[in-house]
Amino acid sequence: MDVLTFGIPAARILGTNPNIFLELPGGKFHSQRECVYGQETCNYFDQHHATLCFLSGYGLSADGGLTESSREEFILKKVMHKNADQTIVLIDHTKMGKTYYRKVLSFEEIDILVTDRPLPEDIDEMCYKYDVQVLYE
Repeated sequence: MDVLTFGIPAARILGTNPNIFLELPGGKFHSQRECVYGQETCNYFDQHHATLCFLSGYGLSADGGLTESSREEFILKKVMHKNADQTIVLIDHTKMGKTYYRKVLSFEEIDILVTDRPLPEDIDEMCYKYDVQVLYE
């Protein structure tokens, strides 16, 4: 299995699996977010196609969709989504109902939402309206 990631924590975990061919792009390193970003990183992802794209964000709200506070991650996540067949959003309950400055995805751009608790009613309604499959346990 081939995996591309810009996140260092994900690379540490995935890199221990001998069945995964892991790729990290070049770019600028953000020590607090533990990720690689920038134009070089965007260019790298723009040259690859993904069957599945896993994204997270800083907030998910009914009126804002998936939002991000970081300009660098916002741009990179848009490129990743654009080059994928299916986008899966991973977000926990602490980010529900929060909206940040940069809109990464609207609900109609999300295929699957994975979370840790049942959704707030307004977000659940948006998922139903845009046929977003919701998984939680």
